[in-house]
Amino acid sequence: MHRNLGSLVEILVLFLLLGLAAVVLFVMALMGVARARHLEPVAKAIWVVVIVIAPLLGPIAWFIAGAHPPRLYES
Repeated sequence: MHRNLGSLVEILVLFLLLGLAAVVLFVMALMGVARARHLEPVAKAIWVVVIVIAPLLGPIAWFIAGAHPPRLYES
C-alpha cells in the first residue's frame, strides 16, 4: 500500500510541475504580446485570443512564430 502511495505522490508532483510550467509559459506569452512593439493592435488582439483559446499550443506558437519581429532584408 505504501508503494502505491509513493507512486501517486510522484505522479501528483509531476502534474503539479507541468501545470506550473504551463502557467508560466502562458503568462510569459501574454506579457510578450503586450510588450511586442512590432505588432499592430489588431495583431496583438489576435495573438491574445490564440493564447487564451489554446493555452498550451498558443504560447508555443507565439514563441516560435510571433515573438520576433520580421527581418527586413535590403536588396
